[in-house]
Amino acid sequence: MLQQWREFLEARGASFSGEAVSGFGDPAPGADIDATDILADLGPRGILAVSGPDAGRFLQGQLTCNVDEVTAEHSTLGACCTNKGRMVSSFRMLAGEDGFLLGMHRALVPQLLEHLQKFSVFYKAEMSDASDRVLRIGCAGPRVGEALGKHFSGLPDSVNQVVRRDGNTLVRVHGSGPRYEAWVDADTAHQLWDDVAAVARPVPWNEWLLGEIASGIAFVAPETREEFLPQMLNYHAVDGISFNKGCYTGQEIVARMQYRGNLKRTLHRVVVREAAEAPTAGTPVFASGHAQAVGTFAVAALRQGLGAEGLCVIQRDAVEAGDLHAGSPEGPVLELPAP
Repeated sequence: MLQQWREFLEARGASFSGEAVSGFGDPAPGADIDATDILADLGPRGILAVSGPDAGRFLQGQLTCNVDEVTAEHSTLGACCTNKGRMVSSFRMLAGEDGFLLGMHRALVPQLLEHLQKFSVFYKAEMSDASDRVLRIGCAGPRVGEALGKHFSGLPDSVNQVVRRDGNTLVRVHGSGPRYEAWVDADTAHQLWDDVAAVARPVPWNEWLLGEIASGIAFVAPETREEFLPQMLNYHAVDGISFNKGCYTGQEIVARMQYRGNLKRTLHRVVVREAAEAPTAGTPVFASGHAQAVGTFAVAALRQGLGAEGLCVIQRDAVEAGDLHAGSPEGPVLELPAP
């Protein structure tokens, strides 16, 4: 299915770099396009499916979010952690037909599956990589709603709200304007894409990432696996952590940081004006007066005419002192825009 979907997008002008759409041709003839409405293939994101009678109970003991709150009408962000509270993966979690779907960086799906299998032996729960069975499409802007409404039973009004039809799901995600992710089968994906493309501009993966960065949302990448506590990526501020659901792997460390700890590294949006390429996840941040790196890029993307924007986890004292650099002590200067 994934190869057919890629061929479909190429026929509509997409070019690829690995799993990500790197560019698009001109809009379809006759399309009534507004620059604020965009459409994106979310191919770099994959899906882990967890099903079976014990799926919810099993995941409740492994994830930071409250699995009981994930329903046909509600999704959530969340994370899976090590015993030391470090994030193995972060994800958006939806209810599936017979269990749950966890959407994350595609390369982390097999790694998280292997990690969870170590804890699943006493549960009737099955896990599989559903990345090639469920396609994810991002849509944003004031005009995409009418096109999406042809395929779903209405539109979700608030962040994390979900609407469904015939096994397909539409979820409202974080953003200053309407932003949605459609998780759909191949038959729906083709028609949905064409319907939305009549009013929205197809964009490369980089541009969808810019919207997430502006929203302050970062997901764990392979390069940052086991690097961050959930609070370092602000998951406590976006309902990605439940502090009253009970125990889960890493819960003691995460809860201690919330109630008694002093979070020394926090998330910041940065601009790198000298960047010809976006820093990759895991790129270190340096500051004058510090012998070692003081932070790490969680995500970054190029912005035309500006350089690059990103989200970095940086030591508080280094932020206060300023003079931050990407990649090396002599690397491009990082600017921290005003909130």
